[in-house]
This record gives sequence, C-alpha cells and structure tokens, in this order.
Amino acid sequence: IGEMAVRSLLDEPKIWPRFGLVGPHDQGSHIDMSYSLLRESALSLLPFFRQSATLGILYHPSDSVDQVFCRLQLLGIEAEKTMFKSTRGVNTHKGAIFLMGLLVFAGACVLKNRKKALKSSLHQIKDIIKVSCFVANNYVKKDLIRIDANPATTYGEWGIKKHRWLGIRGFFLDQGSVLHNALAWYYHSSYLSHDERLEYLRLFFLVYTQDTNLLKRVGYYNLLSLRAYAGKILTQTYGLKRMEQVKKLEDQMLARKMSAAAAGDLMIALIFLLNLGGGR
Repeated sequence: IGEMAVRSLLDEPKIWPRFGLVGPHDQGSHIDMSYSLLRESALSLLPFFRQSATLGILYHPSDSVDQVFCRLQLLGIEAEKTMFKSTRGVNTHKGAIFLMGLLVFAGACVLKNRKKALKSSLHQIKDIIKVSCFVANNYVKKDLIRIDANPATTYGEWGIKKHRWLGIRGFFLDQGSVLHNALAWYYHSSYLSHDERLEYLRLFFLVYTQDTNLLKRVGYYNLLSLRAYAGKILTQTYGLKRMEQVKKLEDQMLARKMSAAAAGDLMIALIFLLNLGGGR
C-alpha cells in the first residue's frame, strides 16, 4: 500500500490537463520545481506511507480515534521534514501528505482482513474514504472552533474566517463526497478510456474543490468566476471542442501563474484508490 501511494504521487503529474501543476517535461507555474524534484520528494515519503499503513493494520475498533489521528499527525510532521530536506526547502507534497496519510491508514485498516484485497469493489474503496473521514473528523471540527475563536495566523485560516473557504478541512467535513462522486462517475463511464476519464475528473476537481492556493492567488470572486467557467466546460460532451476549451483554460491559468494544487492532491488520491481497488 505504501508503494502504491508513492506511485500515485509519481503518476499524477503525467495526467493532462495539469492547470499550472508540474509535468514530466515542464514546470507549469512553479519555477522552483521540476518532475525530478517531485520524484525525489515522492520517494522520500515511502517510509511515512509504510508507517501509516502499519498503523492501519494494527488498528483495533477499541482504539481511541483521537489517539490514532495524533499518531498519524506526528508521522505527517516528520514526513514534511523529510520532504523539505529532500527538496532543499521546496513544498512539493505538503497537502498530499495529510490527505494520503489518512487514506493509506484507512486502506490498510479496511483491506487487512479482505481476501484478494487488490481486487476490492467500489463499495470497499468508498469504505476507505469513510474511515479516513471518520478518523479526521474530530480534529477538523476542533480546529475550526479554534480558528473561529482566534485571529487568523495563516492565509488558509483567513479564508475560513472571511469566506468559509474550508480547503481540505471541508473535504473531511463533507465525508469525502467529491471523491465518492468522482469514483462513481469513473466506474460508470467505462465507454471512455482511462486517460479520458482522468482528464474529465481533473476538471471536475477544479470545479468542486475549495483550493486555498488559488484563493490566495486570484481572490475570492475571481476564483468563483474561474470555477463557473470551468463548470461550463465540464458540462460539454467529450470531444475536440471541449479539449480546445480545456487547453485555453490551462493556458490562461499558466499565464496568471495559477496552480490547481487541491485538484492535484485529489487526483493523487483518486489514482491511489483506483490502483488499490483494481479499478483501472
């Protein structure tokens, strides 16, 4: 499971469109990154993912959920240090560490007693999302109470207080519904190729995630307009016309140095869950 998580980090940059994220042959909107740097970062995180999976294997229903989250959080803090050391201070996968640590733990927890675990059904994959949200839920709720009661110390906290822009916290509060919906659409759209489905879902994630990085870059109302425009493209039938409009949107985001980081993190999670479930 840990190796699958690393593979997901390595495969995500290969998926078009990237909307400002780094690709195998370009830097996107990130002059301080490259694919080789992403690769170094991903490989450095393998011990973290293995440790997260081990926690999932050892988990018992009688264990305190808050204590489990605390252990994962401590592992995540060490993983961030490892990442920054391997990248010489560049933030390549900080968001993915939080989300993927929880999903790796949940994957190991759900599948440890299943025969033929790598052939899990869609239902079992959705159980993994539910477990990850269950473990994170108390922390997220307490964190939002803390943020509401104190002055903002980060841009993410400011976005929560000003616009109720919850970012990854919203993903867990919403029980991972954006991933549930993406997985259901993927499995029900087998008339399209794997790459065509991932192209659609990259755009889907851009429309339906609260990306704090984009909020900081372009502002609240400009971001709402961007998502509305992307949403119109999303409703079109797959074909050359839609691909041209997606390319135009990607070019506009690159010109403004925008980067859809949250969509990238969710794409990593989607690839991981598909591989774990044998869905590809």
